[in-house]
Amino acid sequence: MRITGMLGLERIAEKKRNTGITFARHERGNGIGLLANIHLAAAVAPAPFIEYPFDPPEWTVERRDLILAGPVVAEQG
Repeated sequence: MRITGMLGLERIAEKKRNTGITFARHERGNGIGLLANIHLAAAVAPAPFIEYPFDPPEWTVERRDLILAGPVVAEQG
């Protein structure tokens, strides 16, 4: 995302989908980046999972999502 932006990621996801390769995002940024990548994964390719930062005690959900109204919490996994 940092190199090609959301449109570049959309093109990559489309190529992966056309070849049968799983598209799974890896996000190591803040909550805004995580939400953007979740939206991209939902919109362009069925993603069985998305990796996101959670490495307590330094990198917690609250710290990652400090700039959001509330934390993004995984329902499963």
